[in-house]
Amino acid sequence: VVAESFTVEEQRDFLKSAISPGERHSFVEMATGRTKAFVIATFLAVLEMARMGEIDIYLAGDASDFLISLRKQEDGETPPEETGSASPTETAAP
Repeated sequence: VVAESFTVEEQRDFLKSAISPGERHSFVEMATGRTKAFVIATFLAVLEMARMGEIDIYLAGDASDFLISLRKQEDGETPPEETGSASPTETAAP
């Protein structure tokens, strides 16, 4: 058995390439059929990106899933990680 490893940074890049700004994607759908290492690293990347204000997280219809959306960066807008202040993650229902 070959062990897979994923870094949080790799999974942040994965999420940025897999999700277009403004689109909502189910975390469960992205994780289905993936390894535990993939799911854990991706979940940690979601938490980091939410902390940095790069994504919004929405509650899905049930408690077993959530939706992820990349925030649209306005021209000239400084990302929160560069200013030292992250805005809170939105948890509104879709």
